[in-house]
Amino acid sequence: MEEKHPPRPPHPTPMMQIIHLSKLFRDQLRRASEEAGVPCGYRMILMELSHCEKATQYELAKRTHLTAPTVSVTLQKMEHEGYIVRVPDENDLRQMQVSLTEKGVQAEADNRARANELEQALLDGFSEEDRQTLVALLTQMEDNLHHKAALPPPPISLRKEPPNETMV
Repeated sequence: MEEKHPPRPPHPTPMMQIIHLSKLFRDQLRRASEEAGVPCGYRMILMELSHCEKATQYELAKRTHLTAPTVSVTLQKMEHEGYIVRVPDENDLRQMQVSLTEKGVQAEADNRARANELEQALLDGFSEEDRQTLVALLTQMEDNLHHKAALPPPPISLRKEPPNETMV
C-alpha cells in the first residue's frame, strides 16, 4: 500500500515547500535506515564521526546541535551495539574520544549511499546550472537567517570551510 502524503497547500511559499521536501526526505531516510537496522537517531552522530574520525561527547553535542543528555544516551546505545568505541584522550585522560568501529563506518557508508540515491531522485531532471542555482539560493537563505536572526552556525559537517573556533 502506498503511503499517503499530506496535500500541498494551493499556493505554497518557498519555506512551505522547503519544509515539505525536507520532511519527505527525512522520512525516506528514516525508513531506509530503520529497515537496515540502524536507528534513525544515530545518523547525525555517525555522519559527524565520519567527517572528523574522533570527537569528544561535548564536541558531538555542539556539532550536531543535540543536547548533551541526548548525545550521552545515544552514545551509550551505539557503544553497546558496536557502532562506536570510546578511548581516553592522549592529552587529557579525563576526556574520552569517540570514534567509529567498522560497523559504524559501514552504517554511515550505507546511510550516505541511501541519502545520495534519494538526492539523485529528488534532483532528477535538473541541469547542473539549476543545481548550482538552487544551492546558491538556499545558501543565501541560510546566510540571511544567520545574519538577521542570530542563529548559531551550522553543524561542522555542513560548513563549507573549517571552523575558526576551537572546540574544548
